[in-house]
Amino acid sequence: MTVFVYALKNQINNEIYVGIASDPEKRLLEHNRGKNRYTKAFKPWTIFFTEACESYAEARKREIYYK
Repeated sequence: MTVFVYALKNQINNEIYVGIASDPEKRLLEHNRGKNRYTKAFKPWTIFFTEACESYAEARKREIYYK
């Protein structure tokens, strides 16, 4: 199963958000629809980075690294 680490950037204050998702494009829609408490105040978001990982554990390690 491929899991992605993704990074979003908003257009309001150049905030960066790093997360994990199996479908980063679908997750981006959720962020921009206000489904995430942290990101809803700073929408719209755009994806500027994705990295494919072979497992959730590997993706979590990479997420922590980028944060």
